[in-house]
Amino acid sequence: MSTSKTILIIDDDYMTSTHVRKLLRLDGYYTVNAETGAEGIRTAKNMHPDLILCDIVMPGMTGYEVLEQLQQDPSTANIPFVFLSAKSSDKDIRLGIKLGSDSYLTKPINKSELLAVVNSRLASVDSQPMSQPVASTSILDRVRWIYQNVVTEKLGSRYSGWTVAIEPDSGRCFVGHDLPSAHDKAHRSLPGRVFYYQKIYPKNQSSSERFCDLANNLPQVNPQPRSQYS
Repeated sequence: MSTSKTILIIDDDYMTSTHVRKLLRLDGYYTVNAETGAEGIRTAKNMHPDLILCDIVMPGMTGYEVLEQLQQDPSTANIPFVFLSAKSSDKDIRLGIKLGSDSYLTKPINKSELLAVVNSRLASVDSQPMSQPVASTSILDRVRWIYQNVVTEKLGSRYSGWTVAIEPDSGRCFVGHDLPSAHDKAHRSLPGRVFYYQKIYPKNQSSSERFCDLANNLPQVNPQPRSQYS
């Protein structure tokens, strides 16, 4: 399946989250990881993923509490939510569904079952007309959050001085040694999308003033000739 849907995986188990991420990416999904419930809630509210996969037993906050908090926020209440858990008794499954989970997957995760649940839940959402727009942050706020929490955190030290192209809907980032190369990578992977471009700075050097220097001026739907970037 080819898709640009974004799936948030909330799980403190590295082996499980890595396994699930690989399976989903092979099927064409873009994934974002969070290791704690609190981090998962922040990420969900800022990125508004298309679906959330969440463990139940985690340090600090359980998956049940994550679901409860997301349901209380209008901007995240309608995001499809699926529990991933080693808790596999009928009682546990019934509790998860009762609390509002759309489905329940037990560990170890089976590839065919995972993809069947994810694909069916997303297809169900796509088939339902939107009665009202989903509340969300502005596009620039979302891009800023991705830059500050993903780009500088994970890429800042290694790719300082390079340029990143950010696609705000999916949260995908494309890095190039200069703006034209980042632009070309981005449009080859996601043609026709709007991208925001910014130089990458290490975390301790980034600032809101530097951020969106380029992003405010360079959202492009169609590729421009390379000469316009030189």
